[in-house]
Amino acid sequence: SGIRWLHARVVPISSNGVPPCFFVSFEDITVDKNRDDELRRCDALLQRAERLGGLASWTWDFQENRVYWSDNLYRMVGIEPQSRTPDQGLIAQVTHPEDRERIERAHQAALKEDATAGIKEHQAEFRLVKADGTHTTVHARVEVERDSGGNPMKMSGVFLDITERQQIME
Repeated sequence: SGIRWLHARVVPISSNGVPPCFFVSFEDITVDKNRDDELRRCDALLQRAERLGGLASWTWDFQENRVYWSDNLYRMVGIEPQSRTPDQGLIAQVTHPEDRERIERAHQAALKEDATAGIKEHQAEFRLVKADGTHTTVHARVEVERDSGGNPMKMSGVFLDITERQQIME
């Protein structure tokens, strides 16, 4: 039945000068360990697929007020993965100044749309500014996830790097 993973807990017990004895307990953590290993494998596969496909992903959780960027999104804008915590300031910084207002209006429109529509996808093309000052053109696909009352819970998206295609078209 394979390898089992155990978590051991040892507690010394002594009283009144009696030589110490120990209480030992074991917990089988095999299921948790296997789940963690599978999650790491899936994450590595997703990161490889993003890198090979010129994709990057992100999620903005409104309830936790937390933004998550995939490692490839950091790379897309020339920042070391996980070196900075993404927030509104960083998002604005990496969006090309000429595109910021248009993208902000699109985000606000997506958040205010008819809540009975369920998850709805939005698309846009804009430029991301890299740390070295150059820019990358992306095709963005974004969706808003709502709770049962129609309130936005999360906004998630993917960016496809279309810089080369854009240069060829120009």
